[in-house]
Amino acid sequence: MNVSTRKDIRVSTWNCRGIGNKYDELTLFLNSNNIDIMLLTETKLNSSANLSINNYKIYRADHPSGRRKGGSAILVKRCIGHDELPSIVESKYQIAQINLHTENNSIRIAAFYSAPENQVTQNDFLVMLRELSGRFLMGGDFNCKHPRWGSNIVNPRGRVLHDTVIRHSLEVIEPQEPTFYSFDGHMPDILDFFLGKQVEQLIKSKWVQHEMSSDHYPFTLELEIDYPAVTENHGLIKYPFDWAKYKEATGQLANLNLRLKTRQEIDKGVSELTNMIRVAAGIASSANPLTRPQPRYHFSANILALLNAKKVARRRWEQTRFPSDKTTYNRANTELKKALKEERDKTYRTQIESLNARDGSLWKKTKAITKEKVNIPPLHTPNGWCTTAQDKANLFEGILVEQFSPYPATDHEFDELLDTKVSEPHPLSLPTIFVSPGQVRNAINRSRGKKAPGHDEITQPLLKGLHRKGVVMLTHIYNAVIRTTYFPSRWKHAHVVMVKKPNKRSDDPESYRPISLLPLFSKILERLLLPHLMSALAHLLPDTQFGFRQNHSCSHQLHRVVNTVLEAYEKKKVCLGVFLDSEKAFDKVLHKGLLVKIKPHVSDTLFRILKSYLDGRTFAVKCEKSLSASRRIVSSVPQGSVWGPFLYLIYMHDIPLSDGIVSAQFADDTAVLKLARNFDEAGATMQRHLDDIQDWSRKWRLRLNPDKSSMVPFSCLRDPLTTPLQINNSAIPIESSVRYLGLQLDSKLLWNAHISNLVKKIRQRIHQLKALLSRNSPLSMDTKRLLFLSLIRPIWTYACGLWGSAAACHIRRIQVTQNRVLRMIANAPWYVRNSVLHSDMDIPYVTDVIKELYGRMNRSMTGHVNPLITAIPENPPPPRNSRRLKRKYPQDSIVE
Repeated sequence: MNVSTRKDIRVSTWNCRGIGNKYDELTLFLNSNNIDIMLLTETKLNSSANLSINNYKIYRADHPSGRRKGGSAILVKRCIGHDELPSIVESKYQIAQINLHTENNSIRIAAFYSAPENQVTQNDFLVMLRELSGRFLMGGDFNCKHPRWGSNIVNPRGRVLHDTVIRHSLEVIEPQEPTFYSFDGHMPDILDFFLGKQVEQLIKSKWVQHEMSSDHYPFTLELEIDYPAVTENHGLIKYPFDWAKYKEATGQLANLNLRLKTRQEIDKGVSELTNMIRVAAGIASSANPLTRPQPRYHFSANILALLNAKKVARRRWEQTRFPSDKTTYNRANTELKKALKEERDKTYRTQIESLNARDGSLWKKTKAITKEKVNIPPLHTPNGWCTTAQDKANLFEGILVEQFSPYPATDHEFDELLDTKVSEPHPLSLPTIFVSPGQVRNAINRSRGKKAPGHDEITQPLLKGLHRKGVVMLTHIYNAVIRTTYFPSRWKHAHVVMVKKPNKRSDDPESYRPISLLPLFSKILERLLLPHLMSALAHLLPDTQFGFRQNHSCSHQLHRVVNTVLEAYEKKKVCLGVFLDSEKAFDKVLHKGLLVKIKPHVSDTLFRILKSYLDGRTFAVKCEKSLSASRRIVSSVPQGSVWGPFLYLIYMHDIPLSDGIVSAQFADDTAVLKLARNFDEAGATMQRHLDDIQDWSRKWRLRLNPDKSSMVPFSCLRDPLTTPLQINNSAIPIESSVRYLGLQLDSKLLWNAHISNLVKKIRQRIHQLKALLSRNSPLSMDTKRLLFLSLIRPIWTYACGLWGSAAACHIRRIQVTQNRVLRMIANAPWYVRNSVLHSDMDIPYVTDVIKELYGRMNRSMTGHVNPLITAIPENPPPPRNSRRLKRKYPQDSIVE
């Protein structure tokens, strides 16, 4: 919710001459002077450096060389409504900028820096002005000297900037005293000021603040601006929340006499139920709900005294320039920095000591450390940049409209046949499905409590706290849905949030995937009906499909692939593997095609519910507080739903399979492998199989992507010669390794590439958690051990029973990283043996974990319902002394 207020905003600019060692005093300056927007110049940051300050959002424009030089940044309080704008980054200058929301007109605020040695021409300033079109305020260290803004002399860049100011009628907001006091004897001068357009009338006051330890002083403006303050959205639960009062209110407001015989009456009943919960939540919420407390900094008297002493010492030295006064200033500055660091360390240590695994504070802290930020920066499009939240939402809306639409039909006769089959009469059946209040209550309790709500903002705790009458009211609606076979329209509308894909450019709109948030009412009904749906359709699923199926895992499917490759090595054959990628597979499922595949196997009641469930679905993209228009979903299985994954498997159940071809499917990840005497024979058979899959995909309006598919020739030969295979008349790239279900499979199955990736990930995680695991961390040994077992070891334990067959030298690399982190946790000196650390901390060696986890997986495969999984332990590899190649198999870990 946005609330319009009128407030004076303080904007300050400061050349920090490298922010790395001035973090503490910057925090002190921001909070003691109540700075709303801080423009930093000469930050000397690069991609490996992090800058974060509580309660502030930070936007950077680092030097393009990647070196620690130049650069600018803007710090904005989170409560101030604004949009991030794309940074202007050139070798000559760096400009970070934002767009500040106001009631009447927005203002662009920018931080500028250009090093003195750079030659900035008038054309460069004109380029900047074109970017800063309209009303703007740009502050920073321009390194321009001219009497127009109070400098002692004129330099060439100052003359160029002065001409630009005159020609374009710019406003110069300069301080009344110098901002630059050189430490090497130069005269004080004015280098820090503001350039603007249509902002002079907003300035209430301006002053130079004699603080900070750089050779530049901050220059601050106070602006009078109407702007919408951003407030936090608490949802329906606003603490403190009286759950007893909420339960009583839902019991009084529940209407058990609903008439639920028509579609309109069911939609009305859903609306009444939703409003009932919202009203009850409002009654149970406090009149003055507690907001999340903003960090408040209360500085000790000692720090304030040291700050004042530093100010006095610096002012004295600036006036006298005596070496003794410079020494006094340096001593005061050092003492202040030391005191600030000690206080920050003490506060951080107290915070860390309070972490506890039982109350969840430990996991909240680790999640904040390891979780990737979800902020969407300005998006680059052919028509320019999308910067506002509303523009981003509208942009993604257009992308998703196309994404949720089926590919054009290539066989119109078949398309018409599908329409005919869907509309054909279905044998009528009485509704035999009925749900009871106990089943509804049980389904509510089994749903996850921390799931994000849909557009109605109703969460699992609100449903869990319903009075018995409220549950009965919901049960009546569910049974009416089953009886009338009409799925309510409010439960078919999704709010979509966009999440960046890993290792993709953040300014590319195509780098984001949609996450649909559906009402919890819908998902609970789906969970109640899912057993009926599975009992009617589960027999259609092929044994080769392991995705979204109980007691089937990625490791099981990967084991089949690994065994097939090892069999080729042992039999002196070659194995040609093709790993197929389907373009937007879940989003391109044809609704009428799915209904045609389902119709012969379900009752008329269930079929009509499914048809109503798929028809008329809509979505709206949510970006921050903004929401796009509502649009229809023409294709796809519903994202974020309970039925969606199972319906996708049904749609894909009849994908072609061929004799002699090993097919391994996990949802939309498909691998096909062919063993043969040579690659020519394997390629010919594989191409025929790919042609069948391509024909099937074209028929059902799906599309294979040859560019993202991969072909890997698994062979012990040094240079295997293979003929490229084709999909849609495009060659599939030939790779030496491929990533399939999280495992890096190389052509010789040596696991070197996969283990190198694991070591890199482990080191990154250790670096993230270093503050909690380091020798100086106040956490107890048991807590550090718990962090290791929960957040570090799972990185390499995934499918370790398979890659555990790698050479001992590769396994040793994982063991070395484990030794290092255990030594860090225990703060062990160099002479303590690794065996002692493992014994005292009760941590098994890597090889022991591999044996244990593979043994557990092997036992789970014995007697499995899927014959393809049962065949793995029933057909062990030959004994090691009778093998053609002295290679380890995964099964060897339980034999040794």
